[in-house]
Amino acid sequence: MKISLQWLQKYLPELDLSPEVIAEKLTGCGLEVEHWEQVYPVPGGLVGLVVGKVEKVEAHPDADRLKVCQVDIGVSPWSQIVCGASNVAEGQTVIVALPGAYLPAVDLTLKKSKIRGVFSEGMICALDEMGLGEDHSGILVLDSIFPPGTPAAQALGLTADVVFEIGLTPNRSDAASHLGVARDLAAVLELSFQYPDVPALSRLSSLSVQLEVPQYCSQYCVTLIEDIQPFEIPEEYTRWLKVVGAGSISPIVDITNYFCLGWGQPLHAFDADKVVGNISIRLAQSGEEMLPLFGDKIKFKGGELIIADSNGPIALAGIMGGKETGVTSETRRIILESACFHPEVIRKGIQSSGINSEASFRFARGTDPSMASKVIQVASYLLQQLSKGKITARGEALGEKQASAQFSFSLSDFERISGMSVPPSRLEKIMNSLEVEWESEPQGWRVTIPAYRIDVKRPQDLYEEFLRILGYDQVPLSGVLPSAVVFPIKDQELEIRDSISIALAAWGWREILTNSLVSQQSVGEQGVKMKNPLSEEHAALRESLLPSGLAVISHNANRKQATLKLFEWGKVYSTASEGYSETLLIGLFITGARKEGVDQWREKSTPADWFTLSGVYQWIAQQAHANWQLAPITENPELAYGWSIQQGNQSIGKMGLVSEILTKQADIRNEVYYLEVEAKALFKAIHKHKPVYQELPRFPSVKRDLSLVIPAGISFHQIETLILKTDSKLIREVHLFDQYQSKENGQVSYSISILLQDLNETLTDSKIEGIIEKILQKLEKELGVTLRAYA
Repeated sequence: MKISLQWLQKYLPELDLSPEVIAEKLTGCGLEVEHWEQVYPVPGGLVGLVVGKVEKVEAHPDADRLKVCQVDIGVSPWSQIVCGASNVAEGQTVIVALPGAYLPAVDLTLKKSKIRGVFSEGMICALDEMGLGEDHSGILVLDSIFPPGTPAAQALGLTADVVFEIGLTPNRSDAASHLGVARDLAAVLELSFQYPDVPALSRLSSLSVQLEVPQYCSQYCVTLIEDIQPFEIPEEYTRWLKVVGAGSISPIVDITNYFCLGWGQPLHAFDADKVVGNISIRLAQSGEEMLPLFGDKIKFKGGELIIADSNGPIALAGIMGGKETGVTSETRRIILESACFHPEVIRKGIQSSGINSEASFRFARGTDPSMASKVIQVASYLLQQLSKGKITARGEALGEKQASAQFSFSLSDFERISGMSVPPSRLEKIMNSLEVEWESEPQGWRVTIPAYRIDVKRPQDLYEEFLRILGYDQVPLSGVLPSAVVFPIKDQELEIRDSISIALAAWGWREILTNSLVSQQSVGEQGVKMKNPLSEEHAALRESLLPSGLAVISHNANRKQATLKLFEWGKVYSTASEGYSETLLIGLFITGARKEGVDQWREKSTPADWFTLSGVYQWIAQQAHANWQLAPITENPELAYGWSIQQGNQSIGKMGLVSEILTKQADIRNEVYYLEVEAKALFKAIHKHKPVYQELPRFPSVKRDLSLVIPAGISFHQIETLILKTDSKLIREVHLFDQYQSKENGQVSYSISILLQDLNETLTDSKIEGIIEKILQKLEKELGVTLRAYA
């Protein structure tokens, strides 16, 4: 939320502190200033421009349209300036751009120069050259009340404003305005708070308003203003709106924005000639439609709070008005609306429509119930004065109001809880500043909390207000520093996660952390939908790590980072027969080249492939000492091809090439390989394994290579499993090191190496040959695999 210092000073005329001090005081009272900056009303702030007086004008010796002027700019001697304006004359007070000044409007930096042979030390400015308009018919001539050398910004009343960016917390809806912030500053700095006058409207005819849902609207006020003439609002209003980011739309809309941002009370203006019949505040029926001022047509689901006329909805209450009844430059009669809607129903409307606005920001958090009638009186009167119109009718409907909190508290209780000793007069002054009504009691005070503080309900809440205004840094430190001996709890699962993460990071993998919330379109029927989503993009819990991981890859690829190795420990969610299921996974993504940063004349990069991912899987399986099995995946919407990781009959993960449909949706051009394993199965396998220490082998190992002819449909995994079972004591490892497919008959050949070793003696040739013969017999009998060559 942006707050203008000049706007604040409208309510705090005594405020005369530096921006640094004001930012410190605001942050100290709970309105954290995240950033502040000076904002100039015109680009460049007219820095380097001063008031000058033209003392002498002579014709240019070598140009008919140019004149040589002697200008007093407050220093001696006078400056000589060559000017081409037809209206320049002796005795004029003008604006002079000095050498070194930059004029953003014409993108020009002034410097001393010669113009047609005559030396010139600056420029006498026209309106367009200063960025103050489009007039270039001549130089700007001022009243002669400003002495030469006066800064141009001061002479033109264009002093820089200071804008504070406040990170407003959800509970401080009372400070969502300049008036609310000024009230807090007045209490902190003990300044007089100049509350704006609220003029009373004369007796008016009644404007019919029907409130059908009093439980959702405590007050609804309207006034009818007729005979509106084209008008302009005061320049300071448009300037303030501009510096806080609201800009200027039209005079009537600007007035409503001024009260929304200034007083914290949203207003809306309907074109009275486009409203049919009486106004009613009711709930929308399913299927009703309305075209808002901005955005696409809204089709109501039913139950949203709307403003309607005889033809149907004309506004989504507290959020946005309809385009059909919006005011234009042709509007001559308006119905001005001011209301206090209940936050719950506004939040439902925001969720249903997906629309957010300055009005909904305030109504969704809660507005001051007493402000609706005050603001409509001030705003109606102001519009009447500016537009020469007439306030002819007024309507009001009252709904259910929440009673203001009342309670008693004592000074001793406050001092006991806060640890501070504060004079009673100071607490009474704070209550006056915060508009808390109070009466003295024997032990303390009986207080009535103002309507604008809907979150203050008990003495402890009021004590927090006192501390906030006095300053938390004033709370004395206790003389006792309590401490406790805490023994860390050993979390084995966390240790396993850390060890795997550290190893992956050492091999060049980067850990990512993505949001568990995704759009509803990203989940299926078993997905977990949020009942009160923050936005459409965060309306469900993810069923897979793939969408969020692909989004990270796309983000990096679009920034020239095509080679990525990423991993994430993340949870996925789904509905189950007993409620909801929550599963922790480790997901790994690899795309681009196998090695990062390798693409030189000495070594060309090779793309990551299936075997790169398979190597990572084998390492994870080795870490877990798990007897997992791999089964080909026949159909999977996420993977073009791959394998399911099986533990018995249960799938605990998968790996493979990500579907091209998903990569295209994520705007990724390269292939992406993905591996995921359930963390629970990984932890269980590691816990189950007990380290076994054995003596290093004293006898040599022997390697034998086989070239085998493989029937269709037989995988290396089947071959490896069968070989290892042939003699589990002597066969240590089986590796595939080559694959060949004949172009003539399509036969496939695998070249494998078998490592044999006996821990008790040296293997003999006869024993080795016997084992190899036994392997070949089993392969042919059980899998149909035959020998092509043996080495």
